[in-house]
Amino acid sequence: MGFTGAQGLFPTVIPAGISGSSATIVGTLSVQTATVGTGADTNETDLITYAVPANTLAKDGQALMVTVWGRFGANANAKTVKIYWGTTTRTIHSGSNQNDNGWMAVFYVTRTSATAQRLFGWGVRHTGNVSSVPATTNSLQDTTTAVTVKVTGTNGTAVANDIQQDGMIVQYIG
Repeated sequence: MGFTGAQGLFPTVIPAGISGSSATIVGTLSVQTATVGTGADTNETDLITYAVPANTLAKDGQALMVTVWGRFGANANAKTVKIYWGTTTRTIHSGSNQNDNGWMAVFYVTRTSATAQRLFGWGVRHTGNVSSVPATTNSLQDTTTAVTVKVTGTNGTAVANDIQQDGMIVQYIG
């Protein structure tokens, strides 16, 4: 079994070992690893953003995986981190119990129609132990146009870099 698909038309399929099954190749759309932090204010601040190109999710069942991570300032200030898929938002963390801890989240966007998606994901932060909360959300973004995925941070107290994002990876998973 060889490779199939034409660049830009169909996902490339490869053999899955010698099982007789096949797998779609995962492709990385964006890797950003420059640290970005909140300002010395209490405004919701865009950290890392990426515009997923129009028609990336061209047919039902195609999906993206988005991985984001960062860290919190070494204090007991309240902090809120959110992730956006277009206008749909999920809170990754909100509270004041993350003194000098790291955070991360992974979520999947699966197309269910040209203007509807299903999001599933979870966030993790380290506060002496690991906690995570899976969440599923419906979204109504038009994927025939570019859709922005971004992370925002909101400080509870006006302290610069109280929330930092260290990276975001956006992958096309078929």
